Amino acid sequence: MQKEKGDEALLKALSAPLHETKVAQVFVEAAQPDQHDLVLVSGVGSVWPLLRAHSLLNNLHHLMGKTPLVVFYPGRYDGQ
Repeated sequence: MQKEKGDEALLKALSAPLHETKVAQVFVEAAQPDQHDLVLVSGVGSVWPLLRAHSLLNNLHHLMGKTPLVVFYPGRYDGQ
């Protein structure tokens, strides 16, 4: 679909199945935060722009309970 119709069409087609609330629910079911003291997540940057990390975090906030969540996002610190 991406080759035939482009990025925008693909993003639109995937927007419902990859909605942050749905992904957050699947994440919590897989991570089982109530069974762990800490949850670490890496590789979040590889799904951009299909899923935005800040939107996922906003939807995970109430689902994680009191279990801390650390997300490793690729990048470089430039002092700012």
